[in-house]
Amino acid sequence: MLFFDNDCISAFLWVRCESLLPQLYQDRIIIPGPVYRELSSPRTPHLKRQIDAMIYAKEARKVDIIVGTQEYATYFQLTAQLSRGRKLIGAGEAAAIVLAKMHNGIVASNNLRDIGPYVQQWGLRHVTTGDILVHAYNKGLITEAEGNFLGPQCFQNEEDWVPSVFQSSLETNSRMFFSDIHKDSRRFSSIR
Repeated sequence: MLFFDNDCISAFLWVRCESLLPQLYQDRIIIPGPVYRELSSPRTPHLKRQIDAMIYAKEARKVDIIVGTQEYATYFQLTAQLSRGRKLIGAGEAAAIVLAKMHNGIVASNNLRDIGPYVQQWGLRHVTTGDILVHAYNKGLITEAEGNFLGPQCFQNEEDWVPSVFQSSLETNSRMFFSDIHKDSRRFSSIR
């Protein structure tokens, strides 16, 4: 299962390439509730329409973190309970991390600065937009030229734009976990 942070799913929504995601990760795309709320901003109604269309078509699932659960306790620690040596992070990042941790999934986020310490501490698997584009390239869904075009386009609305996101991901392809994504996908059908 891929648990998407806002920055990663938005990268595909902004350039209207979200159709790549279900082709790569059918039945494995999870949008945490806080990420869905971030995508529901009145300033970007097209992003909400696009994610709603994915959910309606069952290409993605929205999963909430329920108050009173272990997921919520960990989520609260990451977003509101400052402790020594721990940086508070955003709601979307925290939700993706917590759900990936609790369900043995993969965090899909470009925000390495915020999520990196938790990915490392908890031994989580992680992919970025660039990694997903490389996976699409390896599956024959896009050409290298399309990947080089889409990479920068995906980040046109991000403050941390990386011009060669696809090319650098292509060169460091060895860190990807795509074979794991396809293992035992039905195991998580009970996620709300």
